[in-house]
Amino acid sequence: MLIDATRQTKGASDKGKRFKGPHPADDLSFMQPRPKRTGGIDYWQISPTGNYTQDVETGGALADEYLSYVGRHPTNFNATLLTCIVREMIERAKDGQEWSGVHVGFLAAINRAAMISAHFMAPMPKGGAK
Repeated sequence: MLIDATRQTKGASDKGKRFKGPHPADDLSFMQPRPKRTGGIDYWQISPTGNYTQDVETGGALADEYLSYVGRHPTNFNATLLTCIVREMIERAKDGQEWSGVHVGFLAAINRAAMISAHFMAPMPKGGAK
C-alpha cells in the first residue's frame, strides 16, 4: 500500500513557509512544524489504532511515503532525516509512548529498502558472478 507522496503542501499558500522548496514538515503526513514558541519539527506524529496488523501496514505505508520523498528530494538535510525520525521515536518511548505496529512496520520497510540497496552496492566476488 502506497500513500500518495505527491500530495500538495499542507498549506494553501507559501506564506509563512520557512524557505522556498520542499520541506518534510509540510510534505510528509506524519510530520508537522512544532508551535512557534518551541520551534523545530515534530518528526513522528502518529496515532496507532491498537490493531497490530493494521498498524504494521500503516507503518509500511509511511515508510513508502518517506522513501518516495527522500528519493525525489536527495538533499543534505534529508540525508539526516531518518536519524531525526528515529530519535523522535526514542524520545517518545522515553516519555511513555508505547512501541506499536506503526513503528515496526515503518522500520521493517526502511530495512527492506536498505537491504535491496545494499545488495546492488555489494562488490562482485573476485572472478565475476557465478
